[in-house]
Amino acid sequence: MALQIALPAADFGVSNIVAFVSKALERRAAYRAAYAELAMLSDRELADIGIARADIDTIARQCADAV
Repeated sequence: MALQIALPAADFGVSNIVAFVSKALERRAAYRAAYAELAMLSDRELADIGIARADIDTIARQCADAV
């Protein structure tokens, strides 16, 4: 898994770096949780909710971006 993270253009103070890393870890946790939750479903269960197995990565990324 490789989430693309853009560095903030402004201040690189310690508090900003800590906040940035914290947010990145939060996004990663959201991605992993969404991916794991969807991956454990059967193909039939995924089809019932309108998701193809190939879409799991994209949906997990969208979930992480929403954090």
